[in-house]
Order: sequence, then structure tokens, then C-alpha cells
Amino acid sequence: MLHAFLASALLLASRGSVPVDLTSRAESFYHHYIGQRVIVRGQYSARGKIAGYVATGHATVYLVGYSYGDVSEGQQISVTGILHFQPEAHSPDPLMAGVPAHFYFTRDDSSIAPRRRDASNQTLERTQHFVVSFRSMRTRIFKVLGRSSCSR
Repeated sequence: MLHAFLASALLLASRGSVPVDLTSRAESFYHHYIGQRVIVRGQYSARGKIAGYVATGHATVYLVGYSYGDVSEGQQISVTGILHFQPEAHSPDPLMAGVPAHFYFTRDDSSIAPRRRDASNQTLERTQHFVVSFRSMRTRIFKVLGRSSCSR
């Protein structure tokens, strides 16, 4: 009995250590992961009301505590960290009034990395480059092999 309990506790602990990728999820789904380690991938913008943010197309997550020079505008990034949530601020202070509810990462418990390109896209780019190179060298190839051997 104790062995089964320890095995299930170990399984639950190992699940919690792997961050969940929320990139393709709707923003309403993010509430289930507040306080947990997650991954969000998207485009960076420094034009947020509160701070810079990463936009996924489905959600916006602010990056609190990062300086604006850390990431370039429009850069594709991947953020891994603890997801936080701030409810809408109701305050008589004009600086705090009007701040909508938002999700955010802090610099203390998250990290930003440039988004890795998909390997299939890199292969496609190499193929396109080869085709361009082949066309520019067509005349040279015909001269070496002779026109008759390169017929279509």
C-alpha cells in the first residue's frame, strides 16, 4: 500500500516539473495554470500598457520586470516560467485606474529565449536557395554537359 502511494506521488511530482505549453490555447484556459510553470511562444511587443508582452494570437501575457532592451520589437520568443494573474485594478489613482485583468510572467521566475525555427522551414529555405543557384548556373552546366544531355 505504501509502495503504491509513493509511486503515485512520484508520478504526480514528475508531471508537475514539465511545463505545459499554452501557446495554442485560448486565454480563458490560462486560468487553470496560474501559479504553475508554463511555456508561452509568440511575438514580442514593447507597446503594452503595463510592460512588454508576448502575443500568441490567442492570448497576451505581460513580461514584468524585464527592461525594454532585452528583446527586440516583433521578435519571436519563447517564455518559460510561473504564470501569474492580476485582476482588474479599481483604484482612484489615475496611474492604476483602467488597468485590465492580465496574465504575466516576472523576471524573477521566468526566462525568455528566441523562438527556435522549425527544422522543416530550414530545409525548405535550403531547397529554395539551391533552385535559385541552379538557375543562375544553367548556362555553365549546359556548356560542360552539352545541350543534348540536359534536354527536358
